[in-house]
Order: sequence, then structure tokens, then C-alpha cells
Amino acid sequence: MSPGPQRPVRLEVHAREPFAEAYRFTGIGAYEVLTATAHYAVDPKAAANRAIPDLDLVPPDVTGKVCFSGDVEILRPVDGGRGRLFFDWGNRGNKRAVQYFCDAPHTNRPRTLADAGNGYLMRRGYTIVFGAWQGDLLPGNGRLLLDLPVARRGAEPVRGLTTAEFIVEEPTASLPLSRWSSTRSYPVSERGAHTARLTRRRYPHSTPEELPTGIWRFARLQGGGSELRTAAAAVVPSRCDLHVDGGFQPGWIYAWQYHVTVQYEEAWHFFLMAAAMRREDAEFVMEGCDAGRSDAVRFCLRHALFNRALATRPRAAWPTLAEFGIDPAQHSRRLRRTWEQLDAFGSPGG
Repeated sequence: MSPGPQRPVRLEVHAREPFAEAYRFTGIGAYEVLTATAHYAVDPKAAANRAIPDLDLVPPDVTGKVCFSGDVEILRPVDGGRGRLFFDWGNRGNKRAVQYFCDAPHTNRPRTLADAGNGYLMRRGYTIVFGAWQGDLLPGNGRLLLDLPVARRGAEPVRGLTTAEFIVEEPTASLPLSRWSSTRSYPVSERGAHTARLTRRRYPHSTPEELPTGIWRFARLQGGGSELRTAAAAVVPSRCDLHVDGGFQPGWIYAWQYHVTVQYEEAWHFFLMAAAMRREDAEFVMEGCDAGRSDAVRFCLRHALFNRALATRPRAAWPTLAEFGIDPAQHSRRLRRTWEQLDAFGSPGG
């Protein structure tokens, strides 16, 4: 897609390589791999984008648009294939479509013939696109990353309270505040270090018990390895980790609440991607389908279908989320809030 002021997406290709050792798939031929960056632009003043949380707090570029970018990788037939696109909403930045649909080993760098598995998608001539959509991932293991802007009030990033709830499967001394080693944590502020609360309860509806501040701290356990220089363990202060004396234990639901120094909306990446890829704004050149798992299905895939329905039905016949198997009552409080915002965001007048 060539650049242009009205285009919501511009693709910058960095590298082009043979895929599957230039093997010629039956009836289609050879494939190649394109490594690229997608540059997105969203109009914060558009009526359809008013429900995006804090979008008005992001400094726009000279054209008045909010800009962001994400990793993209494309497997495509050298000779054009059959003009059909298969978009993989990868879970937590991982590329899964070829693994699941071609019985291939998992890799975030598909290049070899073995990485093509049984070649199911290639033998059908699909152009396979892996695109980043999750904005809170850390680099590593070939994950696809989305680079999002930071909401600001004046020169300062937005600050506020955040909460997290989690369980562990085995005793764990310390955890990132995000609960995932591959996911960015909101750093605790000076204020938050003194006012944070950590609770635990046995069951979802049990009354939580607050853990005394003397047995936990913002820190991580370092060391404990087998090498001489790493054998000694130490508890190191950290604004992005939580350590508990005796460790987090299985069988408990832990929850913490603390004040953060930088905060962006948890659901931002869903809304910004949807805004940039709206049917009425974007140029579609292929018939296509999408696939994903976990949050990728619950949000991105269903949201894409929802947007397509909006574009093809008159306003009086616009669908409800329930038509797409979405039941907000089954999700946590935070996800329910996301779906409420999604309902509003799906309406161009909302």
C-alpha cells in the first residue's frame, strides 16, 4: 500500500527473503517472506473515534493525526497466488497460523521448508499476514511489537491507579507487576510505593484478606543460579516487580492496587487498530479471512467482523455484540468495561 495523506495504513518493507527454501507448492509455486513495519494514522476528531479512551490526550502530528506503528510479516506467493489473504491475529505477539493450520512446528521466524509443515495454506495460495496488535509486549523471542503513543496531560504522562488480579501454579517468590515476563509493567510511583495494597482470597466471592506491608515489597528475586557468580540470591528493589516473603502460593487469588507513573488504557491497542483498519477508511484488495486465539479472538477477530457488519448494513440493522457470540457478563470487570467502550466505538456517531 503506497503512502498517501488519506490512507490509514502505510507499509514500509525492510527485507524480502525466499520462504521454504524456494520450494514450489503444488499449483501455486514458491513463496517469499516480507518483513515490514505498518505505519497507522487515526483522526482523533473523527466521530467514530470519540470512544477511544484518552485519544484526545495524545499529541497529534502535523496533520492532526495520532500515529503509531507495528511489526508486520507477510508470507506471499511469488507469482501472486489466488488473491486471498489470511490474517493471523497472533496471541501475545506470536505467529500461530502456520503452526495451527499447517501442522508446523511453532516458530516466530518461519523460513525453512520444515516451518511450512504440510503446506495447507500455501497449497491454497493464501497470502499470510502476521500483524502486531498488542501494545504492551516487551521485545524478545521474535514477538511482533506494536509501538503506541503515550497519553499526556501537558508535558507529563497520565498517572493514576491500576489493579491486577492473578493466581500462580507453583510457589513463586516474585512476579512482574504485569504478571507476565513478556509484558510491560506499569512502574509504581513514589506515592504508590507507600499506598499500594496487596490482598488474597480463596475463591472469587470470598472476602479478601489484606497482606501486611511488612511481608511484601516492590522488588525482585535475583540470583539462585548454578554458576558461582549467580548462586547467591538477593532481593533487589524494582519499580516493576513484586516480592513476597515465602512467595506467592497456589490456591489463592491475589490482587494488588497501586499508583503508577505512566498509564495507558489497557484496551487502547484494540481500539486504535480497529480505527486504523475500518472498512469505510481502508482499501481492501483481497478476499480474506482471519484467525486468532485467546484475546486475539475475543477482541480483534470479533471486532473486525463487527466493523464489517457496520459497513454492509444500514444503520437501523446494525448488529449487537451478542450476534457475534460476545457475552460481556462472562468477562472480568475490566473486560466488561472494554466491551462497553467497544459498543460505543462501533457506532460512527458514538
